[in-house]
Amino acid sequence: MDRLFDLAIGAWERAKLLEPMMRDDELNKRIGRERKGAAFSRLRIFLYWDLINEIVKLTSDDSERCPSIRNIVAMLKRPGIREELRAIYSKPITPAFIGGDVLSAADREMILNGDRLELEREFDNLFQRTVDATELLLSSSTVVAYQVVRDKLIAHNEVMHVPPKYEPVDISKFGLKFGEERKVLKQATEIVDNLYSLILRTSFDWDRSWIIFENESRKLWDLPLLKED
Repeated sequence: MDRLFDLAIGAWERAKLLEPMMRDDELNKRIGRERKGAAFSRLRIFLYWDLINEIVKLTSDDSERCPSIRNIVAMLKRPGIREELRAIYSKPITPAFIGGDVLSAADREMILNGDRLELEREFDNLFQRTVDATELLLSSSTVVAYQVVRDKLIAHNEVMHVPPKYEPVDISKFGLKFGEERKVLKQATEIVDNLYSLILRTSFDWDRSWIIFENESRKLWDLPLLKED
């Protein structure tokens, strides 16, 4: 799970590095006034391809050594794994007192059984939502296009020959648009959170990390920083 978390962090670091370059009008106007637009555009598209590569590793990579969402969810669906995780997830804390009164062994067992059944239902609902969300994400046209781009383009070259020179590939030729990566990453992040809940019963404060990552990019471009709570 730590490796999946690292992939998610790496993808978001790249996405937030690109955020001002893609969306900040003042930055793009300044770059234009300074006549740095050509280099800026190339840097942006090369960083974008790197982001796509990381998103594929996080979401749909089927290499056995990659801890992608695809591979981890497939592992959870293996015989016996779901049952084992459910048993761990649904293990309640044994209460000793209620309202100051010491509970008898029979009362404790009754409460434990009720809590266990509730946690089992909670686990099963979360498990199914995770499986459904994963199937929806992996079958989306955007993620499928990312996979094609990664396998047929990024693995070989991020530029194409347009005589007499090489130019960055136009992403629209793959049916992609800038900004879709944020939607995909948010969907993937929800699945990562679900997986952490299912396996480790824990979660992560993504909102604060997103601000930190984007502020690093804003420092680079001398932009006003976002407020950190």
